[in-house]
Amino acid sequence: MNTTTTITGPQLDLGDVVTGIESWGAQHQRFHRIAEHATPEGDRAPGLSAARLRMAVAAQSRPHHHAEPRAIVVLSGVAAILLTAPGATAWTSVAVTGPGDVVTLPAHWIRQVVNLAPSELAALEFSADAVFNHSVDLNIELTDQELVVRLRQAFTAGRLRPGTHPAATVGRP
Repeated sequence: MNTTTTITGPQLDLGDVVTGIESWGAQHQRFHRIAEHATPEGDRAPGLSAARLRMAVAAQSRPHHHAEPRAIVVLSGVAAILLTAPGATAWTSVAVTGPGDVVTLPAHWIRQVVNLAPSELAALEFSADAVFNHSVDLNIELTDQELVVRLRQAFTAGRLRPGTHPAATVGRP
């Protein structure tokens, strides 16, 4: 017996998948919007959006945060994601992620993504923002190139394993 299910409620617009539009974000990441949905005014559901992110070999994003919660699914490559709470003055942890890993970020948590792999990093990012990347704010004051160098050296030497690590001890002997 064949059944037809009718889906009611919010639907995502997948229009950019067809047009192939790619953007360069303020946080220095290339992204391709794949879904955006603004809920009708008065609807209690949040807006939703998603994008496919790409980061070149040896590239890194700029420290930034978003006003909405995010989820990142790593598709290929290895990323070190520097993380800290809103209002912090230094990085508190580093999440080393690879294909299939999912990282969820609360609203306003600050992050910087570093591509550690010898290949392009690819990920999907999902947002409770109806327009992808609409709420990005930079946190340039948290730029710590010395930490990025230590991450790359530790990864290359095989001393940086998947998981979450305290930022202060990463790459230190």
